[in-house]
Amino acid sequence: MHSQTDVSTTLAGREPWHLDLIAFLAETQNPDGGWGYLRGRQSATEASALAALALQSTRSEQARLERVLGYLRGQQRDSGGWPVNASDPSAAAWVSAWAGFALFRLEGWDRGCQKAAGFILENFGPVRLPWTARLGRWLRGEKPPEGESLGGWMWNPGTATWVEPTACALLFLKAVEKSLGADSLSPVIDEAERMLYNRMCPSGGWNYGNARVLGEALRPFPLTTAIALLALQDRDQRSENQQSVEYLNQATRQDRSATSLSLAGLCLEVYGRPWRFLIPTLSAMYAETRYFENTKATALALLASRPEGESNPFRLG
Repeated sequence: MHSQTDVSTTLAGREPWHLDLIAFLAETQNPDGGWGYLRGRQSATEASALAALALQSTRSEQARLERVLGYLRGQQRDSGGWPVNASDPSAAAWVSAWAGFALFRLEGWDRGCQKAAGFILENFGPVRLPWTARLGRWLRGEKPPEGESLGGWMWNPGTATWVEPTACALLFLKAVEKSLGADSLSPVIDEAERMLYNRMCPSGGWNYGNARVLGEALRPFPLTTAIALLALQDRDQRSENQQSVEYLNQATRQDRSATSLSLAGLCLEVYGRPWRFLIPTLSAMYAETRYFENTKATALALLASRPEGESNPFRLG
C-alpha cells in the first residue's frame, strides 16, 4: 500500500483506493517533472499528460502539477510538437495532441498550444504509397480501397494513417477550435471525421486501422472505439455513433483492461450513458493487480472514478 499521509486530508469523499492511486502518481514522478509509463522509466509525453490531467482533477497536488507543466513546456520542440519520450529526437502528432490537450485544459490557450495545433495540422494528410506499390496495384488490376485518399494522422511520420492517432489529433483540434479561429481548420476536421467513419467496423466501433482486410471484417476494440467516439462526440446523434456506443457499452462487460475500461467510462459519461457501474470493477482490478504500476492506466482510472460532480476533461465545450 502506498503512503497516503500527504493527500488524505485534502481529499474528503474519495475512497481509500483513490488515495492509493494519487499516492502512486506522487511517488513515481521523475526528477525532471514527467512520468514514465512504468515506475522508474524515462519520462514519456503521453503518460505525463494523462498524469497531469488526473492530478488536476484531485485539486491536491499543485506543486507536482507545476513540475509536470514545466516538463511538458520544456519538451516541446521548435516545430510545435513533442517527442514520444525524453530521448526521442523527433516529434509525433499523436503525443503532441495529448500534450497540447493537457496544457490547454490546465493552462488555457497560449503560444504553446498554438504551436502544437500548427504542428498537428502540418502533419495531416493521406497515406502516401511508394510508386512501386502503386505500380504493383495497377498491374494487378486492383482498385484502391474506398477512403484510402482521406487524410488522417500517423503513429510515425511518413507511415500509414491510423484510427487512434487520428482520433487523438481530432479531439485536440476540436478542443482548441474556437480559440484557434482558423478558417482552414474546418476542412481538416471534416476530412478527418470522414476518415474515421470510413474506418468504422461493420458491427460498430473501431479497430486500429482498416475495417476490413483481405475482404474479412475485423472486430473492433473498446480502447480504440472510446477514443474515436470522444473525438466524434459532437456528432453524437449520428447512427454510426449510436451503434458504436452500444458496442462499447456491451464490450465493457467482458473487458479486463483498466486502460480500456477507464476510457470507456469517460466516453460513456460524455454520451450520457450509465458508466459508474464500471467503478467497482476498476476497484477490484486495482486490488488484484495494482494495474501493474502503469502510469497511464492509473491516471485514467483516477479520472474515470472521480466523485460525482467533478468535470470530465474529455467533454468538449
